[in-house]
Amino acid sequence: MAYPPAPPDRSDLRDDELDAYDRVVARQAAYDYAPFVKRFLHDSVLAAFPGDRLQPYFAALLNSPLIADGISELGVVHRTRGNYADSYEQADREWIDMVLCDEVRCNWVLYVHAPDAVASGVRPEAIDAVVDGREWELTAEEKEKADYIRSFIRGTVAPAQYANLEAKLGVRGMVEWTAFCGHLLMTMRLIQALGLPDIPHADLEELVDALVEGRVELPAGPRVPTAAR
Repeated sequence: MAYPPAPPDRSDLRDDELDAYDRVVARQAAYDYAPFVKRFLHDSVLAAFPGDRLQPYFAALLNSPLIADGISELGVVHRTRGNYADSYEQADREWIDMVLCDEVRCNWVLYVHAPDAVASGVRPEAIDAVVDGREWELTAEEKEKADYIRSFIRGTVAPAQYANLEAKLGVRGMVEWTAFCGHLLMTMRLIQALGLPDIPHADLEELVDALVEGRVELPAGPRVPTAAR
């Protein structure tokens, strides 16, 4: 038994799965995780990073190409809502990545997305406060959204919580923002259940400290994928 699951050989797949498999592989190969992120990784973790290989999450999911493709395509939908005026902003989406990953103790996505989050408008000091457990240092807006994200994960969202944020994000924006909480929670729990490697917390703290101190060259803007079809 391989744990985490190894990706399948393409020749072993059914004909109806090949297009889905190829879409996922092509999208993964197109991601370029910048050297400034890789620079903070130890070799044991760096070996599992995307670039010239599939990242381990989608490598495992490709054992069911149609599911992998569906999740990948839905991820594009979620990550492009910030392109539209009637939904949440990219910074709101990245804030979910920061808070949710801390809540479920899965550092991978938080680590990869922290530079994107700052480039999108999230304060590096806010990320630092989340990672170090000092959320009393958040602004009122950051804290309100962080509390909602944690309430979503715990199944304790109150009507007033939802209504207050809906007034700011709009009906569509709030539905889409909440739906992304669910999508990312699914992703994190799959990463954990499939036994995929995580980022050591010390590495995460090192990267966040560098962001706060301005020692990280930020992306020019949010890296948002395009639909494969």
